[in-house]
Amino acid sequence: DYVLADCPNGYYCSVLIVRAEDFRDSLEAFRGATFAFNSRHSESGFAAPMRTLAPSLRDGRFFSAELETGTHRISIRAVANGEADLAAIDAVSWRLTKKFDPEVCKLQVLGRTEPTPGLPLITALGNDAEVLAEAVEEGIAALDASIREALGLAGFVRIPKQDYLSVG
Repeated sequence: DYVLADCPNGYYCSVLIVRAEDFRDSLEAFRGATFAFNSRHSESGFAAPMRTLAPSLRDGRFFSAELETGTHRISIRAVANGEADLAAIDAVSWRLTKKFDPEVCKLQVLGRTEPTPGLPLITALGNDAEVLAEAVEEGIAALDASIREALGLAGFVRIPKQDYLSVG
């Protein structure tokens, strides 16, 4: 659990970032823009923003160009440097960016996607997932408070499998 504003415990969302001087004030105003994303397999960088755009996609393609960057950090830089107009960045990465990347002053948040369950804990078949979950939970709880704070990590939340299956 990263204790994100407007997200249930254990959930996260993406922020939709644009350049600070961009005058467009709604997602619809970015129709025909260039969208930067880390990977088509990314929930936060691609799937969540596509679900957000789904009502607008009824008449075809929303963006005129898409730029697959490989990482949230490169997507952030692509928007800051004008290579892209908009990117979706997971809220945890965005929080760290605001702390450590001076280019954040070139950017603003246009909106957020709906919260989605945080990354699942996955193990190999045959392993006892409950024992592993307990170990992770205990490990996080045992971290020094300053380390948990630096990571933005509050604890471990067990999210039922069906909550993941209902996303999308």
